[in-house]
Amino acid sequence: MSKIAQNSPEILQNPHISSILDTKKYSKYFTNDFKRIFKYVYTNKPSYIKLFNLHNIYYKYLSHSYKTRLKRYSLQDFNFDIKIEDARQTVKNDKNMYNLIFLDAFTPSKCPCLWTYEFFKRLYEIMEDDGMLLTYSSSAQIRSAMIEAGFEIGNIYNKRLKKFQGTVAVKIKSLISHPLSEDEIGLLNSRAGIFYRDKDLNAQNEAIIKAHINEVNNSERISSSQFLKGIMDYDVVIIGGGTAGCSCAYNCAKLGLKTFLLEKESYLGGTMTGGLVVPIMKSGDNLINTDFFNLLIDEMSNAGGQITYQGNKGWFNPIKLKGVLYKILKDVNVDINFHSNATHAEIKNKLILSVYYDTIHANNTNRKSKDILSVCIGAKYIVDASGNLDLSKNINCKFLKNNNEIPPISFRFIMSGVDNRRFAKWITDYD
Repeated sequence: MSKIAQNSPEILQNPHISSILDTKKYSKYFTNDFKRIFKYVYTNKPSYIKLFNLHNIYYKYLSHSYKTRLKRYSLQDFNFDIKIEDARQTVKNDKNMYNLIFLDAFTPSKCPCLWTYEFFKRLYEIMEDDGMLLTYSSSAQIRSAMIEAGFEIGNIYNKRLKKFQGTVAVKIKSLISHPLSEDEIGLLNSRAGIFYRDKDLNAQNEAIIKAHINEVNNSERISSSQFLKGIMDYDVVIIGGGTAGCSCAYNCAKLGLKTFLLEKESYLGGTMTGGLVVPIMKSGDNLINTDFFNLLIDEMSNAGGQITYQGNKGWFNPIKLKGVLYKILKDVNVDINFHSNATHAEIKNKLILSVYYDTIHANNTNRKSKDILSVCIGAKYIVDASGNLDLSKNINCKFLKNNNEIPPISFRFIMSGVDNRRFAKWITDYD
């Protein structure tokens, strides 16, 4: 209090502060010692005051003279520079670099403007490489925003209470003493992990909350309650949403199996969509994928993206195919996770127990802390339809004999500005 009064004497002239301290409505936010000392400093020379009550969890990081019983600290060696303004604008214009940042803003549900992804991103920029950010909050949405901003995160352990309290965020992972548990990490990928946004760091709290509610309500993530009840257990986990993966997922779900599909890109279809490999070749009339192929033709025809040429119905518009594949799989209740890469599986007595995958955000694929979003899901069966079969290799699956045959390489591209009439005539004349 002494240092605050010395460096910012104008704070003592602010009538609102005295009014707040004297109002019963806000009494629960201030200790009696704090109010007593403020009034003393207000009427006396501030240099005489050396001690006062501190009751947050952060201060034990500042001094080894932590007095467990009294919780009192001698802070005469610290200088305080008080900014009475919007904290977002303060950090936005701040040119300093900090070793320690204590985030003690009001609860996120009431004051989300100081808990957004953009605010954490700015705090990341002004923190030293070996610095720490400490906060009382341990909510999934706050931790998710920190990770998206580039931080490595962990728990703060309170030795006195013998439990975890709050979150520590750093740039160097080795500084984390108590990493998050698998359950805590998994919770970040539920709806509870959808963070607040404030693009220009100037939005009103009401607008931030409204946009957040809208994003949560329209999200396809599972709810936190569903996650905690263990709903992330599946009969089949399919790795790869290409031609084979989509067909497999559709047939599994149609048979009543609870199916989960992992795809590393932001769309389905694999070579059909991303590689522009059309037409799709029908391989028979009574095969396991026949129903899927026929349904695909019907759906693409309804979407105006299919034609039949020389007896082949598999000529599709690759762009429209992305949306149609997604619709087909969601219609049979396949759960889909994009930007995801399966890493390894847990196997016991030759039985598959679970699959681990990393979730990679499309707008931040260079983030150093991708592994922090590793998620575990239960699975009875795994289908590796990824093409490179990395997971199958990692769990030592047996492969058919390799004849060293190299598949043909094709080069395809999309052109614009084509005269379709002239091109159609050329096709009919020369094909």
